[in-house]
Amino acid sequence: MTDSFDIVDKIKYKILHNIEQLARICNNLRLLNSDIILVNGTFDFLHPGHLNLLYEAKKLGGSLIVLINSDDSIKKLKGEDRPIYDQSIRSFYLASLEYVDFVYIFSEERITPYFKIIKPKYWVKGSDYINCVDSSELAESKLYSVELKFIERNSFSSSDLIKNVTKNLTK
Repeated sequence: MTDSFDIVDKIKYKILHNIEQLARICNNLRLLNSDIILVNGTFDFLHPGHLNLLYEAKKLGGSLIVLINSDDSIKKLKGEDRPIYDQSIRSFYLASLEYVDFVYIFSEERITPYFKIIKPKYWVKGSDYINCVDSSELAESKLYSVELKFIERNSFSSSDLIKNVTKNLTK
């Protein structure tokens, strides 16, 4: 029987702490002929839309790597009130999901530099981001033969959920 300490260790193993670890894991996955699926986002307030996105991404086959925005980059993107949970909590929650293979925290504005390191087969985004992927990201993904896929997110949004909770607290 597995005790909780073993489970926590297994989850922590899935959280990569530096670019060298990320590169080594991706190289090993490619040597094993595993396709790599890449998902990125803030994952600030984990909700059913996120869970569906990650689950559907994993169903594409291969190893699922999730890049999450660092706390500082979320503040720049979403404002000083965010993130709700810090990056260590967000990465642990994501790594605890059975269908997430690895998690890496990044601080860059764009993930496109990671295409060269990760070499994913698929880059998966929620359908609510169809109009948010700019032409330079598309060009960069094509340069590395990354196929961009959009998955329906069931109309959940962290920002909308936070607004609703805040509104209900002030009633």
